[in-house]
Amino acid sequence: REGLLALHSRVQEALTAASAFLQSNDHKKVVESFLQAPFTGTYTAQSGEVVGILKDMRDTFKANLASAKILELNQLKAYVAFMDAQKEAFKKMKEILGIKQKQLGENDAELAASKEKLEEAQKQKGICEDFLAEMVPLCDAKAAEYNERNMLRASEDAALTEAIAILNKDSSFNLFGRVKATSADARFIQTAAIQGHSPARSATRSSALHLLQEAGASPRLVKVMALLEADNPFAVVLKEIGQMLKVIAKEAKIDKEKLDWCNDERKETKAKIDKKEGEIAELEKKIDKITSEIEKPKTGLLAMIETTDTELQENAANQKEETKERTEDNLVYQANIKNLVEAEGLVSAAIKVLTKYYDSLDKYDKKEAEEVKKLPGEDEARPETWESEKGYQGQSGAGTKVIEQLTFILENTEKEENKAHEDEMSAQHAFEDSMTKLKEEERELQESLAKLKKTLAEKQAELLESQKSLKETIAVKEAAEAYLLKIKPGCDFITENYDKREEHRAAESKALEKATELLKGTPAYQAAESQAELESLGSCRDICEEEGRAHAKCKACLADVTVPGYCAGHPETDGC
Repeated sequence: REGLLALHSRVQEALTAASAFLQSNDHKKVVESFLQAPFTGTYTAQSGEVVGILKDMRDTFKANLASAKILELNQLKAYVAFMDAQKEAFKKMKEILGIKQKQLGENDAELAASKEKLEEAQKQKGICEDFLAEMVPLCDAKAAEYNERNMLRASEDAALTEAIAILNKDSSFNLFGRVKATSADARFIQTAAIQGHSPARSATRSSALHLLQEAGASPRLVKVMALLEADNPFAVVLKEIGQMLKVIAKEAKIDKEKLDWCNDERKETKAKIDKKEGEIAELEKKIDKITSEIEKPKTGLLAMIETTDTELQENAANQKEETKERTEDNLVYQANIKNLVEAEGLVSAAIKVLTKYYDSLDKYDKKEAEEVKKLPGEDEARPETWESEKGYQGQSGAGTKVIEQLTFILENTEKEENKAHEDEMSAQHAFEDSMTKLKEEERELQESLAKLKKTLAEKQAELLESQKSLKETIAVKEAAEAYLLKIKPGCDFITENYDKREEHRAAESKALEKATELLKGTPAYQAAESQAELESLGSCRDICEEEGRAHAKCKACLADVTVPGYCAGHPETDGC
């Protein structure tokens, strides 16, 4: 009986552990009836299957323990590798942090130096601006004064020239000669010119003076008129006229060169400005396009980088969340499997114990029921106890049902375990597929982000280069415009006055040439020329006057050779 009580206690513990896996209230009632049924006097062994279940549970425990050890070892290895990688990454990041902090210090020092330079430059700029502010009004005043003095000088020259032209007229000469105030007391230039010249020579000088006066008032003509009035030799006057004609021609050439230079410079500079304006428009258009590509909402590089970065963060969060959920589900799965395996072990142990026990009752079976005998001194037979059971049966009938129920519970528990394994495998596969997809998306996003950042860097560099080119182009354009403003006064003067100056030079040249022609046509000039030519003959003058300039004797004398010697080289000469 003590053995039965001990068995009852062990089975009760096993069933308590397996109570979580009983399928329904009916199962529970069958087990409870097995454990609580009253003793009927007949015992039947029903522990064989329970014993088998308990053995299976033990085997499962061993397998689970081995699997858990392997899993723990793998996880430990992974943890150690992970920690090594993280420590190495931490070491590298620490080194990078040190480098960046050093760079930050250098940048701070450079920034401080640059700020000092900026302050000094701003100070110098203020000084220069103050100097310029004071200098500009002075320069404007000087320029206005200079222009005024030029105007006064020009007016003075014109007045003097006009006065000289008036006083130099022949009518003025004659009138001054008849008036006492202008002939005796006053000393005009013309009084010194009243000399006893020949009528032809005076008429020629007078004609030349009239011609020069009609040509207009200019310093050169005034100088020639002064030479004529001073009764200078014709050679001096003609030489001066020749030099003046050269000066006029040279001045005309200089004016033409200056005009051509101004026209070419203005044309080239204007073309340069137009070209730079076109380049500026193109650069501004390019800068606007690059800026739009960088900063445009939704489709700009910055917006796309921000979107991609956000998607990467969401992807990482999704991976973390799914990993967390998978870990939690796996922990639940492991706990569930642990409970199932323990329950299977307990139920198997209970089945094994019951089966073993009920199988051991076979040796107590009897073929026939025991006859109840009368005891000596008794009128009736003693009361029947378990003689009709044909040996001890115990709760073998109910025990068999319990074992069957436990077997049913064990099978359902195993099915539940298998289902849990299948669900875990499906969930793991789904997790791995999802993680593979997320990893692929992460890789694509990282590649896209790297390309976008590279493109952004290229566009920013291109933008800086375009802005630099724009600044340089604007500077070149402004320099060209400033250059045009610089040459404007001189070029405007030559452009506006070139035709007038040409007309004046043409009139001067015509008057001077006509005066030259008049002077050279006078008998006095021709006689002077003949006399000068004769004087140039020197000792050969008599021979040349007698024989003629074309005779061989004259030419031989001038060449300082004998006549035969000269004729040998010039046989066609007269007199050879």
